[in-house]
Amino acid sequence: ALIRYRTAWHLDLVLRPFLLGGVIKETGFKGPLSLHPNCANYRFSTDVPQRFKFFGLRASLNEETIGLLVQGSMPAMRFLTAVKEKYPHKLEDVSRQFFKRLNQETKALSDPSDVEEGAQKSSLTPEEIQTCMELMKDQSIKDKLKAATEEAFSRGAFGSPTMFTTVNGKELMFFGSDRLDQLAFVIQKEWSGPLGPQRMQAAPELPGFTA
Repeated sequence: ALIRYRTAWHLDLVLRPFLLGGVIKETGFKGPLSLHPNCANYRFSTDVPQRFKFFGLRASLNEETIGLLVQGSMPAMRFLTAVKEKYPHKLEDVSRQFFKRLNQETKALSDPSDVEEGAQKSSLTPEEIQTCMELMKDQSIKDKLKAATEEAFSRGAFGSPTMFTTVNGKELMFFGSDRLDQLAFVIQKEWSGPLGPQRMQAAPELPGFTA
């Protein structure tokens, strides 16, 4: 939804991959899978599916998807870090394709071969994919991902999505996609719902993002 508001709100939107597992580890929290059964049942059977519909996303969260999440995403995050380094204008699209792979196709992103297969549906050319596949092995990329994760935690992050903005010289943090209305309030912009300006209506069943 934030991407849908980028033009209307005149945002300088910067995407930064980081390791969610690394941030969660630093907090000492064992992650959402360790929640009390009542909370976990509500979150995974009601809250998350409802949120997907609210934001116009065709996605699902089931035992198979949760199993894929447990496998981790380090190869995917290293690849995205390499994309940000070499082809920053394509980072958004590759991220979108990875989301679809995990949440719509129920396919893993925990192995380099998974990442390569997922990237083939993005706007990256075969040559660019291979460049990033090689670059993700480089220590410099590993260090940049580690640094981004440590920076996110040091700035207050404890989960994802985490958003930072600066208002009147003061940095503010917002956690969760359900805080966009509050972000709009703080930066004094109009919030027209999750589907973007002039599109506040029932979320259509479209394949992926409707933006």
